[in-house]
Amino acid sequence: MACQPKFDRVKRRKAKVGMPDRDRTCNLWFRKPTLYPIELRAHIQGRFPAEIRLRTGAGGTKFSKLVVARQERGSYTSGAMHTRAMISAVLLGLLLPPRLAAQEKAAGLDALAKRFGIEIDTRPEKLYPVETHFGKITGTIATQSAVENYAPILAAELARYPAAFLRKTKLVKIVLARRLKFAGQERAAIPDFQNNVLHLDVLQGNWNQIFQRTVIHHELFHVVDWRDDGKLYEDKDWKKLNPPRFRYGKGGKSARGNDQWPLDSSLKGFLNKYSMSGVEEDKAEIYANLMVRPNVVRRRARKDSVLAKKITAMKRLLYAFSRSMDRNFWIGLER
Repeated sequence: MACQPKFDRVKRRKAKVGMPDRDRTCNLWFRKPTLYPIELRAHIQGRFPAEIRLRTGAGGTKFSKLVVARQERGSYTSGAMHTRAMISAVLLGLLLPPRLAAQEKAAGLDALAKRFGIEIDTRPEKLYPVETHFGKITGTIATQSAVENYAPILAAELARYPAAFLRKTKLVKIVLARRLKFAGQERAAIPDFQNNVLHLDVLQGNWNQIFQRTVIHHELFHVVDWRDDGKLYEDKDWKKLNPPRFRYGKGGKSARGNDQWPLDSSLKGFLNKYSMSGVEEDKAEIYANLMVRPNVVRRRARKDSVLAKKITAMKRLLYAFSRSMDRNFWIGLER
């Protein structure tokens, strides 16, 4: 009988370079000083939490060994659903020929697009520049390999959502591109409120998966925030939750520095410094991290009453926006 692929059990090992996880942040940096603050990078050795290695078994027969790298004192990803999705994506590339693997990834996005009624444009030819009332959006077409690498991440994050919630956002299209800029400033993602389109850069932060996942939800919340009441930069009720005499900065576009995005437990009422740049960014960071690292946020809230109130307010806002974002949704997300 031919030797079949064997997959060992998950092995815990320490990462040589720190990543943002449940207990600490990482050494983040800017590739360009004009980057949107959330577009910080992390120095890591691989793109994904799973890596495939070919080794030689008894008799010289080669077999594949799956080693899922986990961070010390915590998992690199949050949620079994996302972990399973990423492992499946890795196995897909291992067990199928490259062309078939690419077709399977595309089929996954197509299925989600059909489920949510949102077009996913992976070849935005003749789309850019996009002129809006808010500013000009520019970008270029991403390579096929870049799109294929990004597709499993986007698919896993979109799959978290109830269809009813995404329909309420009224998004009609998600565009996968590269070199995105808004009004000349480089961005990892741009919500186009005027045309109901979300632009995502498939290469920004592609060596930091948590960054890429957070960006998707962060920008999606801006769409929700705008759709909710037509206001993005003002929320008097939210501001009342802040510590006395606190004042936000001049907005996300003015918040620069490699210390903006990492979670910072020394900040009372805020997840990170970037959250302090504007009320719109504060809400978006709460939301994005609830989606990506719910257990981390919940643990922080146990020791931070201001943060706990913001989490409650956020969940109420989302439930008012769509009844599908109920208690059962958050319970399922934290498992």
